[in-house]
Amino acid sequence: MSDTEEDSVSSDGWPINEDWLVEVLKQHHEVRSGIRITDFKVKQGCQDGVNNLSDILAVAVEYEFQHAPPQLETKHLDIVIKLLPQDPFSRFFVTEAQFDLREIKFYTQILPDLVAFQESHLSKADGASMLVSVPTCFYTQYAPAISPSQGSPEPPESILVLEDMRSLGFKGANFTAGLTVSQTEAAIRSVVAIHALSLGLKLKKKVDVNEKYPNENKNNE
Repeated sequence: MSDTEEDSVSSDGWPINEDWLVEVLKQHHEVRSGIRITDFKVKQGCQDGVNNLSDILAVAVEYEFQHAPPQLETKHLDIVIKLLPQDPFSRFFVTEAQFDLREIKFYTQILPDLVAFQESHLSKADGASMLVSVPTCFYTQYAPAISPSQGSPEPPESILVLEDMRSLGFKGANFTAGLTVSQTEAAIRSVVAIHALSLGLKLKKKVDVNEKYPNENKNNE
């Protein structure tokens, strides 16, 4: 049994336990077996400020590949798990506007396209590449709500597992206190990079962004 702060944390039916984490790691490493978790710790992922759009958990995982050489066995991974809010009003607000689905699609569809475009059209040797400071996405799952008219009613389900960039030196912002000038500049640079790559994708590849990513752009028209 792992020595955890909380051996199992649940939010809306999503158990964060050893078996579940093994499945996440297997998907991330694209293997079917051979991963064993030696330790994991779960804590609240948003200590500062207020977060109404999701419940966030921070998980530190120690694991090993059972058939790897001894010097490569133990690995450490810091992740954040974003779940739908438990608060009924916040949950309705998020699912009605599909904020959760949009974020999942950003990491699984839009971002890979932008990165591929940058790699094929901007030369790092010329200093033309743009830094897109976003975490690696390890796992996603989404299921819309099922209404009584469609059959047995089911609540919506949404989960997003991302790299915890605090382990790389990044810091979370306390939005109730406001952003500093440097934090604002960093946020703007990231937004500019994403929009610039999106425009490049549209002009160079003749991609209709609104058509390819309809849900993500319908409120920005």
